[in-house]
Amino acid sequence: MYRKILLAYDGSSDGRGALDEAADIAMQSQAEVVLLAVVDVGMEVANVEGTGPGGAIDEQMRQVREVLAEGSERLTARGIKASTSFLAGHPGERIAALAREIGADLIVLGHRPHGLWSRWLQEPVGPFLLSDPPCSLLVCVARSDDGH
Repeated sequence: MYRKILLAYDGSSDGRGALDEAADIAMQSQAEVVLLAVVDVGMEVANVEGTGPGGAIDEQMRQVREVLAEGSERLTARGIKASTSFLAGHPGERIAALAREIGADLIVLGHRPHGLWSRWLQEPVGPFLLSDPPCSLLVCVARSDDGH
């Protein structure tokens, strides 16, 4: 079924739900899971140019690495082979590029509702990936307590 699953992971409740779904699929398929965190291009530029607030950027990078380690530990505890990757750039572009690079069979994303302003300021990742999908795409939607 699937050999390699790429999970875009940020540690949010939506992300943890996607991790659980990816873990279920990985267990059934005996697949490896690669957890990916992507930081915004602005952070990459600030880091390279040394213009950003160093302490704040270092702290954010430390937090992202901790989130990836926590996700990897959750998968490993379930007997799933897991690795992590931390990239900078446009999230959709980085997810698609890494999926192609590692030969992913499935990309798993958590769904996060976007308000009017966030949609205007930033392109959602799902529609970007659907425009030229490198492999199958699963968008996990959190269900409310009543099942709807």
